[in-house]
Amino acid sequence: MVCRRGRADLLEVLAGLGASLQVSDDFGRTPLHDACWTALPDFAVVDRLLRRDPHLLRMCDCRGVAPLAYVKRDNWSRWVEYLASRADEFWPYRAAGAAEDPPPLVGRGPDSCPVPDPPGAASLEMARLVASGRLGPEEARRRRDEWEEVGASGEKVAAAAAAAAERGGGAAAAVEPISA
Repeated sequence: MVCRRGRADLLEVLAGLGASLQVSDDFGRTPLHDACWTALPDFAVVDRLLRRDPHLLRMCDCRGVAPLAYVKRDNWSRWVEYLASRADEFWPYRAAGAAEDPPPLVGRGPDSCPVPDPPGAASLEMARLVASGRLGPEEARRRRDEWEEVGASGEKVAAAAAAAAERGGGAAAAVEPISA
């Protein structure tokens, strides 16, 4: 979404925090697909993406469509000018027969680079309770903070909240933390 909205500043922050640009959505579209899909191209975003991984140009989505195919016809001349100005950077000369290194993640399996949960994230069970409406977000946050003080794991917190909700007292009935 950052790339589709042309937010080069946020893209830089996310990349600086270690976010991988070699990601795709449910349809196989990469950040470059999104950057190409905009009404007005933001070449600062495209520069940041391609400088980190020029292979994104050749990554097709689930329909076999490369990012540049998403460029609107009205913008073709802008894109041609942009790509021509960066040709030496993104397509350097290679002698005939010279091998190109594969993209860094090609040799890794799917889901081999999991993103760790941020500090203070809800457990999956706690998130399930909130998503189902059995526990409010503020109650979940308060419960997590209380239980962290006594050293209980997130799963214990969620299990106690779920048990209280099933007893009919609602998740809020599980107010007393158990010791870890």
